[in-house]
Amino acid sequence: MQPGDALPSRRVLSAKLGVNPNTVQKAYRLLEEEGLILSRSGAKSEVALPPGGVEAIRSQLLEQEVAGLVQSLRQAGLDKDAALALFGRLWTETEGTT
Repeated sequence: MQPGDALPSRRVLSAKLGVNPNTVQKAYRLLEEEGLILSRSGAKSEVALPPGGVEAIRSQLLEQEVAGLVQSLRQAGLDKDAALALFGRLWTETEGTT
């Protein structure tokens, strides 16, 4: 989605997803508080990403994912050197596949 794209109404989205309209209302409110959507009374909500918004969100999501991976590796008994070696090997093996 791009800035300015209209979002489905809360009622339509709740019907499509099969969830309570209050759940969609809460999600839209949270997205608005984060500055990701803009809602106006009597009009459809629309995507409203601030400059650098996509990069900031991507960075935050990746950081959370890596933090979970680090925790999993530690629980598996890998130390930092072994984890970095594993990461390096997998990085090399997957080069050119994306």
